[in-house]
Amino acid sequence: MCVDYTAWFPHTWTMEIAAHTIALVRDTFAAKEVATVLDLLREYGAESSQPEPDRVHRAIIKLGQGDLDQVRRYLRIAKSDYRDVLYYSGDY
Repeated sequence: MCVDYTAWFPHTWTMEIAAHTIALVRDTFAAKEVATVLDLLREYGAESSQPEPDRVHRAIIKLGQGDLDQVRRYLRIAKSDYRDVLYYSGDY
């Protein structure tokens, strides 16, 4: 008997972002960029190999300094090794 587990474990997960992190994004980025930044941040933390998503999200925001290109840059770095963005942001 073959059981379809995809109904129980969907392939795509929506990464929830903490309320205080959303507030930080709103304080740091222009209103028109907030949704984009939140979508980018959701790319980190949805996989089990991506630990400490809230801490990493805050580090990416800090390092991004209100610049979407920098957010993308540090997101790529976090996906490679999350400890790098924590170190760069001083959160170690």
